[in-house]
Amino acid sequence: MTVEVAFAPIDVVAAARELVAGLRIHPWGRVSTSVYETGRLVALAPWLRGHRERVTYLMGGQREDGGWGGPDGYALVPTLSATDALLPEAGGAAAAADRGWRCCTPGSAVRYRCRTCQPSS
Repeated sequence: MTVEVAFAPIDVVAAARELVAGLRIHPWGRVSTSVYETGRLVALAPWLRGHRERVTYLMGGQREDGGWGGPDGYALVPTLSATDALLPEAGGAAAAADRGWRCCTPGSAVRYRCRTCQPSS
């Protein structure tokens, strides 16, 4: 069975076999940390053990331009999540949250303005 997608034929059966073979090699999948999910946990459940480590992880993942996350428009949601999570924190975390906020604030004139959050011209 083949399916036409964007004018490129795809062999669905071969793709399914490749997916199943990958699951046999990595049965638990490929897991990585998520700025968005870590930010939600910091913001919504600060009483859980490991809170300080999660705050440290968020602060360590902030980009030079003040944002978090990857390129190509993916940074907005992780940046907002991390910023929200760090706002109530003291010290350096509050400063990191401020840079994240300024990064995504329309019309912001600060030097931390990230490329992803800038409106296209």
